[in-house]
Amino acid sequence: MSQPSSSSFPHRFDPDSDSDVNPRQDSSSAESDSGDSQVPRRLLSPRERFSTEEFSTGNSVQNSADNALGDEVVREPTSSPRLDDEMTRRHLPPRERRRHERARIQREMREERRRAAHEAASHAHHLPRDGAFAERDFVLGARGTAPAAPLPKRRMPLFLKRILWLVALLFVGQLGFAAFTAPQFEIKSVEIEGLSATPPESLRPFARRLVGQNILRAGRAAVENAARKVPTVADAKVVRKLNWPPKVALQITERQPLLKVGAGQNWWIIDQNGVAFRRSGPKDEAFYSVVAPQFKPALRQNLEPKTWGRVRALNAAIRRDNDLARTELNDANAETSPFWQLRRIYFDKDGLASLRVTRAAHREMLVRLGDDAWPEKLARARVALAYFERTNRKAAELDLVSLERPVWTPIVAQTGAKPAPDAS
Repeated sequence: MSQPSSSSFPHRFDPDSDSDVNPRQDSSSAESDSGDSQVPRRLLSPRERFSTEEFSTGNSVQNSADNALGDEVVREPTSSPRLDDEMTRRHLPPRERRRHERARIQREMREERRRAAHEAASHAHHLPRDGAFAERDFVLGARGTAPAAPLPKRRMPLFLKRILWLVALLFVGQLGFAAFTAPQFEIKSVEIEGLSATPPESLRPFARRLVGQNILRAGRAAVENAARKVPTVADAKVVRKLNWPPKVALQITERQPLLKVGAGQNWWIIDQNGVAFRRSGPKDEAFYSVVAPQFKPALRQNLEPKTWGRVRALNAAIRRDNDLARTELNDANAETSPFWQLRRIYFDKDGLASLRVTRAAHREMLVRLGDDAWPEKLARARVALAYFERTNRKAAELDLVSLERPVWTPIVAQTGAKPAPDAS
């Protein structure tokens, strides 16, 4: 590195001298006089460079300000650790590390904003004062503004979260306790819905049990089970009403009659599930009567499941055949239609089905159907009964157990004997 010329250094005024003295020229002359002009200069400390005191430099005493004129100031990196360093923060607890990390991010953001503002100011300062401003605005508008960096998410301290959760739990618990104990939540009245054949007096004692109980913890299951014990009730359910004061409703699902089952004077009305729920009366003549040795009906007792399933299937086939016959004849009056009236359905111990049909001008006829193909056999029986009506034939029995070979038996004429009285 070449040394600057003596002309580039300023002069120093010496009050004891009559003229200005160049310090570089003095030192050069001193070095030339001593004969040691090639001795390298040592590095000066900051104290020697910037202090006004004089320090010894080996052979001669030099002024620190004179020796520091041509030296550069080199900034040395600090050796003290910063908390931004991960190795320095590793011994800190997690909360402190997160705090220092947030501080570092915020410092970097501030420096970035300061740098951007400085660049913008420098750019605006060097722009010419003419139409370049419009061009700059156009370019900046075309670029669009850069998306702002997302701010770090602030997290709630853990102890504060626990306090809030505890307060919320206490509040909810207090509300629940008040709802379960306050007299304002007591049931004031109970409605009974869905009654048709069941008398309301048989269910009111069960409904009164709910009056005065809390609507949230009322014993609904006990009332429902008690209501289901009524013979005509198939299902019962207690539901809450959306009104004030609190009110509930006892919804009843009644049993629907399907058939009459029994013998002699002991006839019971049976529902879809095969449960006998009441005795037959004069208003139940429209239901078909079923006689089977497997059935022993009693109140709230289920019939034999296998035979009852076959009875239901035959009953459905008969009703479909009746609807088909009325549709074809376009006549809803069964008394004037060729199809005879069904009086009873029989099932023997082997499960074979038979029908007892009757007509006003004829005696009863027994139609044997067997245990299979009931829809086809009922259609064949309808054709045969219409044939007997047209030909004025009187049959005592029609055997359709074998659909390919049907057999009918005529009524045997009785001569010289009085007809026996009808036991039925």
